[in-house]
Amino acid sequence: MASESGELTRDRVLIVGASRGIGLATACYLARAGDDVTSWSRRGAPVEAIDEKIRERIRWEAVDVRDCRAVRTTYLRYQESGHFVQSIVYAAGIARWGRIGEQSYDEFVETYAVNTIGAFNVLSEYVAAYKRHPLRVIALASDAALFPAATRSAYHSSKTALSALLESYRQEARRDGALVTVIYLGKVNTSLVVRPEERSRMALQPAEVAALVGYLLKLPRNLEIRSLQVSSITSPFGGSD
Repeated sequence: MASESGELTRDRVLIVGASRGIGLATACYLARAGDDVTSWSRRGAPVEAIDEKIRERIRWEAVDVRDCRAVRTTYLRYQESGHFVQSIVYAAGIARWGRIGEQSYDEFVETYAVNTIGAFNVLSEYVAAYKRHPLRVIALASDAALFPAATRSAYHSSKTALSALLESYRQEARRDGALVTVIYLGKVNTSLVVRPEERSRMALQPAEVAALVGYLLKLPRNLEIRSLQVSSITSPFGGSD
């Protein structure tokens, strides 16, 4: 984050969904930059191998964002201990494919619980605990919200709902100076979707998205980036797969 003099200062960032993929890459990127990073995921510890020195600089927490009580309890513990989170990066997400009439109710609901309701819990309980809004909120959506496709109604509609949720939240929190950015990502080389090796190389890489998030967090406070569509130039155009 930039101070009034323009000097970059140390940010205190919560990364939600940071056990692997983009969330983990972002947590590591910010930790290397010297930020105070807290990582939430259902597992707590990272799934992928990372540098031990970086691992030690990140606060790892096992928090299931589907459970509003677990989110609330964690924030209240932070408040009591003086641990203050300035900015939130919502990177949690799951993908469940299936045709309507064949996909189970439980899979559909689970997709919304992580991709959309989890974001609501993270924001709502933050405001309840701290009695204020975060300085910045960055949500990693998907161009799936812009390009609906067959067999992917759960994932694509949950990302559309995430986008609408964040737009509503922006209008509620804007008068208090909160900055909200939704990033519509194209194809990214993560474990969310298994792709052939060649297509994985053509996709965005988690480290590239992490660098973008890091850049956004350091922008001046009077600059509001509401949404971004981001894709690898070598990736085929269209909805995420």
